[in-house]
Amino acid sequence: MVKINDNFLKLRGSYLFSTIARKVNEFTAANPEKEIIRLGIGDVTQPLAPAIIDTLHKSVDEMAKAESFMGYAPDLGYEFLRKAISDNDFKARGCDIEADEIFVSDGA
Repeated sequence: MVKINDNFLKLRGSYLFSTIARKVNEFTAANPEKEIIRLGIGDVTQPLAPAIIDTLHKSVDEMAKAESFMGYAPDLGYEFLRKAISDNDFKARGCDIEADEIFVSDGA
């Protein structure tokens, strides 16, 4: 006999992006003069930019060769990537954030 896990019933009933959409709609209705920059779900009506496609292809080629294959990233993410984020996203905007303060998840 199949039985529902009681813990499943304790889960909240809202999907994050539905909640964001509802709150944006409420804010827009209450503040029609305000411009909204939407950072929720990406725009999937347009193709990826050429720079992204080129980088993805180069990355695939890099992972296909033993001498440039990197495998799994370290637990905090690749140092070169964390340094690039620190330098270009934070320090370039006047924020003193070091690479060792940045965590890059592989999404797992």
